[in-house]
Amino acid sequence: MGYQHIDKVFHFIGFGSFAFFCKLAFGKLSSLLVLTLSSSLGVLVEVVQSLLPYRSFSFADMLANIIGVVVALVFLYFSKKLVHHID
Repeated sequence: MGYQHIDKVFHFIGFGSFAFFCKLAFGKLSSLLVLTLSSSLGVLVEVVQSLLPYRSFSFADMLANIIGVVVALVFLYFSKKLVHHID
């Protein structure tokens, strides 16, 4: 992967972090709701960009957003299982 695709990494990290911290801050929210809201925001950002001059819709960016959200929530799920297993 070259530097021409580094923005996908930023999308992945940004939306993954968003979902991660949403789940930590609002732990009573179900992971499914955090997944739905965070992924919807990732899609909405790309749709809005398609309406703006000098910006464009990117399916790859949208996919990176969603994958970041999923990876963050899976990481949280297994890290909580691991911590409870150690206790």
